[in-house]
Amino acid sequence: MTSPVKTVQFQRRQTYKELRSYLGGDLDPNSVTAALAAAYVDERLLKSPDSPSTRRRKLSALGAFWEWMALRCYTPKGMNPWKGFRLGKNESERTKPKKRPYTMPELVALFSGNPTYPALREVMVLGLYTGARIDEICSLAQGDIRFEGGIAYMQIVKSKTNAGARTLAIAHLIPLAVLKKRHRRNGPATAQLFHELKGGGYDKKLSWHVGQAFRYHRNGRGLTGATDFHSLRRTLITRLESLGIDQVHIARYVGHSLPTLAFQVYSGGATEATQAATGRAIGYPHEVEKAVASFIKQ
Repeated sequence: MTSPVKTVQFQRRQTYKELRSYLGGDLDPNSVTAALAAAYVDERLLKSPDSPSTRRRKLSALGAFWEWMALRCYTPKGMNPWKGFRLGKNESERTKPKKRPYTMPELVALFSGNPTYPALREVMVLGLYTGARIDEICSLAQGDIRFEGGIAYMQIVKSKTNAGARTLAIAHLIPLAVLKKRHRRNGPATAQLFHELKGGGYDKKLSWHVGQAFRYHRNGRGLTGATDFHSLRRTLITRLESLGIDQVHIARYVGHSLPTLAFQVYSGGATEATQAATGRAIGYPHEVEKAVASFIKQ
C-alpha cells in the first residue's frame, strides 16, 4: 500500500518543480510577488491540461509552502502571494456524473470484446466476483492463495485501509478457475500471481498499466463517465444487498470498516466460515454469467 504521506510529498515536489521551471531557476522567495504569482496562475496553472481539482491542489500546496516559510522567518508573515485566488469548478467538472454500479446489461457489454492486455480479463473477473480493488488484485502473490474444500481463500495484504486487509472465500466456479489456473503450488510464495504485470506511475503500482488498459477497453464498449473499475466493487455490494446478505457480512467481505465500538474494538473480525457463506451467495443473472464465461475463455 502506498503511504498517503508519500503521495502528498511527491505531488508537492512536482508542484514546486513546475514553479521553479516557470521562474527559470532558483529565486529568493521574497522575489515572488503577488503580480508574479498572478501571472503564473494565469499563464501556466489555468492553461495546464490538469483537472480543476489538480490545479486547486497545486495552488494550495504553494500557499502552504509560503506559510511554512513565513513561520520560519524566510518570508514576512502575512505576505503570501498565493492567497486570494479562486479556481472554481468548470462546467465539465460540475456536470461530471457520480460514479455508480454497472447495470446488468452494462456488465454484458463490458465482458465482451477482445482486450489483449496481459491479465486484464482475469483481473476484471476477480473484480466482479470478489469486489476487491484493482490494486489489491494486481498485488496478489502466490502465497496469498490457498485451496480448501473446493473454495479458494484469497488473502488481501496490500489495501488502502486497515479494514481492507482480509481473507476472501471464493466459491464461484468462474473466479475459482482463474485462481486455479494462476496458482503455482511449488512456486515461491512471494512471486506475483500475475507475473507479467509491471509497475507503472510514480509509485510503481502493478495496477497502473492494467487500469489504463481497463479504461481503454471500457471506453471501447461505450461505457464512459459514470462507471470505472471500482464500479465492479459497487456492483458486487449492490448485488449482495439485493440477495439479502447481512450488511455486516458484506462489509467484512469487501473490506469496509464497521463504525461501532463493538466491531472496532471487541470483534475478532470475520471468520472463514462467514466469508465462505458470503462467497457461496455470489452470482449474477444468466446473461451476465454467460457473457463472463465466454469472455474469460477467449
